[in-house]
Amino acid sequence: MLVIAGNDDGSIQVWNQATKTLLFHLSGVHLNAIFALEIKNNILISTGGPFVALWDLSTGKLVEKYTCGDTPLFATLIISDELLAVGGLGGLISIFDRKTRYLLPLASNLPLDDR
Repeated sequence: MLVIAGNDDGSIQVWNQATKTLLFHLSGVHLNAIFALEIKNNILISTGGPFVALWDLSTGKLVEKYTCGDTPLFATLIISDELLAVGGLGGLISIFDRKTRYLLPLASNLPLDDR
């Protein structure tokens, strides 16, 4: 089992819980605090500042990186092998095509009202 910690400096540590050894120190993408971490199919998704990074947990290598300009991002979800959703400040949700690495247009980026 792995223990993963995101830090205020934008770095991430991946530990082996059984042996209590540091497997990887991941850095170089996030400039600010890590807001969210998720694991899916041996891929670690990290969110911090305007960046989302996908790391291979078997090698510790960065495999994909996305940004939404200057918008702080707080949540991520791999929808499928082709789609990555990210949530940002102000309720903004963006969806990336992982094959082309392009941001997909949404029908509306308007905030929901309080009805």
